[in-house]
Amino acid sequence: MFLKRISCNISVVILFIFTSISGWGQVRFTENKGQWDSRILYKSSLPSTKLFISKGELTYLFYSGLQLDEMQHQQKFDEPVNVHVIKVKFLDANPNAEYSALNPYQDYANYFLGNKPERWKSRVMSYNKFYVKNIYDNIDFELFESEGQLKYNFIVHPGGDPGQIKLQYSGADSLYMKDDNLVLKNSFGSITELRPLVFEGPESGHKIIESSYLLSDDVMSFSISNKRNKNKVLMIDPVLVFSTFSGSYGDNFGYTATFDTAGHGYAGGTIFDFGFPTTTGAFLVSFMGGNDESPAIGYVARDCGITKYTKDGKQLLFSTYLGGSFSNENPHSMIVDSKNNLLIMGSTKSDDFPVGSTPSYDFTHNGKSDIFVVKFSEDGTALLGGTFMGGSNFDGLNGDRPSGTISPLLYNYADDFRGEIIVDENDDIFVA
Repeated sequence: MFLKRISCNISVVILFIFTSISGWGQVRFTENKGQWDSRILYKSSLPSTKLFISKGELTYLFYSGLQLDEMQHQQKFDEPVNVHVIKVKFLDANPNAEYSALNPYQDYANYFLGNKPERWKSRVMSYNKFYVKNIYDNIDFELFESEGQLKYNFIVHPGGDPGQIKLQYSGADSLYMKDDNLVLKNSFGSITELRPLVFEGPESGHKIIESSYLLSDDVMSFSISNKRNKNKVLMIDPVLVFSTFSGSYGDNFGYTATFDTAGHGYAGGTIFDFGFPTTTGAFLVSFMGGNDESPAIGYVARDCGITKYTKDGKQLLFSTYLGGSFSNENPHSMIVDSKNNLLIMGSTKSDDFPVGSTPSYDFTHNGKSDIFVVKFSEDGTALLGGTFMGGSNFDGLNGDRPSGTISPLLYNYADDFRGEIIVDENDDIFVA
């Protein structure tokens, strides 16, 4: 008996989950080694937002993801992409504060853009926490991600005065208090700074201290009860909520979906950058990259993204990148066998696309594009096997837009990436 592929109507739901249910993924603060304006210390990409960090200031650049998508994929170059900038300035901050980033990721980026070699930089590192020591006297500041939301903390050490902390906001359409929260409206939605949680450090058992925001024109400060021990470390701990955002940091398109006999949902698509929310222990947690074949129509560097969800879609069971570094790949079709191993059929132009280390029908990439078939373990941590399949030209593709190789089957978006994989009652694999 064949395991049935998911129906068309249900696959729409699963592919929506692919882009939204899993949250933002990992926040990355990328260092500036000279590839950007010298005022920028670190940069972070949030959904439809760029965060630039400079001395004593945070700059949020919001933009229309829809307009950018239309420019890239529908070639609407004459229509501008709307942006909105909001700045947060630390008033009277210590000019000698120490700025750093902590907890580096293992991967790095290279920047070879434009015709100025002095702006070409390699081994540019990213970190998961930004930290400022003594932004005010005996007060530190940190910025990081927690449970899918951007957070900042002020750490007030003994001798520090939280009354020194003053944040000036500029560029917002409006700035106001609502239900003890601070709300900043912009062209695309809002940022809400939730009412701060203020507590003394762990040696005091996280004793809660009464607190609230104070807003005077465009300057926000903190009102903190004087019923605190000034010899203890004080944590000021708000959460930033970006009300209009969801999904991966990297642009991602859903292509295929399936399910297993226990009702778990699987989604597969293409991922265009770092920031896809992978899980600990997954087969490949870093973006491998590829080639920008034709940016105007969306054929830019990309990997496959493969995700498994619980039956109710509320949790990731595993999430992994899948790709080579030399070029680009796309997942076309997925099925689960009787042992709950996930089988994926797709196309790849990468010579180093991973097909596993077990004996294979074909370990060698043969031409301009090959079909690939791979098998993942039930928990997504191991690639159990795989193979290339192809000749010397384009295989697995209904035409190839970047090269101008057009097929009469290539009409709608993603018609390039068709084909199916199924298994029979013996778990033998069939590919069309």
